[in-house]
Amino acid sequence: MAEVREYLGGKAPARKLEYRCTYMLARYFVSQGMDEQTATREILKWGRDVGFHFTVRVSRVVYYALAKPRTLTDGVVVYINDDDIAEIRSRFRKPKIRLLALGLIAYAKAHIDDAGMQPGTFDISVIGLCDWLGLNRASVYRWLEKMAEEGFLKQTFVRKREKRMFNPPSRFTLLIPLTNSGPYAVRENNVFDIADALL
Repeated sequence: MAEVREYLGGKAPARKLEYRCTYMLARYFVSQGMDEQTATREILKWGRDVGFHFTVRVSRVVYYALAKPRTLTDGVVVYINDDDIAEIRSRFRKPKIRLLALGLIAYAKAHIDDAGMQPGTFDISVIGLCDWLGLNRASVYRWLEKMAEEGFLKQTFVRKREKRMFNPPSRFTLLIPLTNSGPYAVRENNVFDIADALL
């Protein structure tokens, strides 16, 4: 939800994040009870207001959001515990890989109660993940493969890229125990303070 608030506050996305931005806005407007036509109209109006020209078919993205509505995690506080930190430290040595692992754990916990999903399973676009954590995309793809080889996660689903659908999400499952508890709180997607202090 923090990401959506930034967009609604007037932030235009990078072009590579067009699909993610559109989908997140669609989820938000759908969660407000809007139908496809109204949500599409609101997103196009938002684009005009911030000076962003859409190249994706906004109505189709809204249709996807309506087909599988999910509540945005507004107000969800994620907690990182000592077991999470120990798991990351024992598996990975490089600071940026540790940051990626922490981000994945935090994201999985934020979505741990998503309907229709097993705990630890979540959808996320890799490009959106890189943008959030400030990591190089090619490196992240390589590190995700390494994480899968070492049994930290598995990639269970990759949505095929459709025409004009940039940045489609992938589905991951973390193969480690997860409980949303611990002394270290993640608020507004800020995992960096925890990473700097503990990793």
